[in-house]
Amino acid sequence: MERTGLAGEAEARTPSFGRLVDLAADLLEAPLGFFTVVDAERSWYVATSGVPDDVRFGAVEASFCKYVIATGEPLFVSDAAADPRTAGNPAIDGMGVHAWAGFPVRSPGGEVLGSFCVVDTQHHEWSDRDRTVLESLAAAASDEVAHLLARRAADAARAEMDDLRVRQRDLLGLLQVSLVPPVLPSTPGLDVAVRYEPANTVSGMGGDWYDVIDIGGGRVGLVVADVAGHDAPAVVVMAQLRPALHAFALHSAHPAAVHGQLHDLMLELRIDRFLTSFYGIWDPDLRTLTYQAAGHPPPIWFHASGEAEVCEAGRTSILGIAGLAPSQCEHSIELQPGDSIAVFTDGLFEAPRRTIDDGLDSVMSIGSASAATSAAQLADHLMNEARPPGGWLDDVALLVAAAPARTDRSPG
Repeated sequence: MERTGLAGEAEARTPSFGRLVDLAADLLEAPLGFFTVVDAERSWYVATSGVPDDVRFGAVEASFCKYVIATGEPLFVSDAAADPRTAGNPAIDGMGVHAWAGFPVRSPGGEVLGSFCVVDTQHHEWSDRDRTVLESLAAAASDEVAHLLARRAADAARAEMDDLRVRQRDLLGLLQVSLVPPVLPSTPGLDVAVRYEPANTVSGMGGDWYDVIDIGGGRVGLVVADVAGHDAPAVVVMAQLRPALHAFALHSAHPAAVHGQLHDLMLELRIDRFLTSFYGIWDPDLRTLTYQAAGHPPPIWFHASGEAEVCEAGRTSILGIAGLAPSQCEHSIELQPGDSIAVFTDGLFEAPRRTIDDGLDSVMSIGSASAATSAAQLADHLMNEARPPGGWLDDVALLVAAAPARTDRSPG
């Protein structure tokens, strides 16, 4: 009985049960009606008709419901005091029960949960019509119990799934955070800031990451990449590809070569996700950033003059699709003092019905309006201004690299 939740003071009068009990009392011309369940201590009134609302339960020994539960059969009594089955029941004198008629209410599995009954305080001969009507209404009550239990089971399943999603999101978030470098290496001649924020839902989480790699000789590799998909497998694939790209970068002087090796590895491992990736190499002696954007949103160059431009050059196909190998194209830009370049995944500008071009324009407008004097300030400004009110729809990885402005020193 406890499994149904029908027995207890917390179970308020259920409207659907109440309507059935009222209908039964009306059709059978009885002053009282009950849908009752019995536990070890009390007879609980799930729904009543003709009874004050504050009456919730009665004593088990005074219950007529117990007879139906004990036999699993309907009970019709025209004179309770004279009927040997019910004579002596305290409800005869305590509640004035003279006639009683009821059918069992069953669970979906056939277990008798209680009785659906009407009560008369006077002698009442129950007709065949009364029996038919009461049987039909009791069956409707049993159906309603089944619907109630099904709804509760569905609610419990949804709650469990929501809890599972939250725990999954937390675990994926921990995995993602563990895969980004906790400390950035030295970047001579370049001020670098990175940001990462997960999506606001598990369904939006994906395989975004950034990396800053010391490749020797003062040169630094800059990475922002995104595994396709918004699910746990995308995060797992990211965990495979991030260290691979890092390793390839340590042994190659060209972004196109690194992307080519990563593409071949994805095909060899039969990874069923594709990857967009920006990989650039900063040379502090030449003050140049040589990069390739493989299917990735193009970087945005914020000039010290206040102008901004989308760097369309150096772009090639996405990685990991058989027959679509990345080209050898690369592009170099020379960062002047005060210039900044922002590289990001598409989560930074993703919004319903927004095109990529519109998204890039939005990022340019936000960045151009910033009064930032460092990479960290610009990164924070971009994240804060682009973040939707309800949180990110997709993961966001952002890398900002700035060439510090020269400080003129006049002789004293």
